[in-house]
Amino acid sequence: RHARGDELTELSATFGEAHDLSQSGNRAYFSLPTTWTGLTHGRRFEEHGAWSIVIERHVGHWRIVVYGWGVTKYSESTSQVAP
Repeated sequence: RHARGDELTELSATFGEAHDLSQSGNRAYFSLPTTWTGLTHGRRFEEHGAWSIVIERHVGHWRIVVYGWGVTKYSESTSQVAP
């Protein structure tokens, strides 16, 4: 809900260590813990979650086949940030 429209600014992501790495043939899966921070509608927010990613090897390099994002925790400041 907070990401609707063009009200996201100062967006930044930090990534944790990859988890659950598994490979079968030319495909691999892993999850990547991520924390997003920034401003939404003038309020600071922090969103914790993880990407689930499937990659596939194509002629010597890896390509993302599919990914998904899941939120585990979200918090938002109750006060506006001064411009």
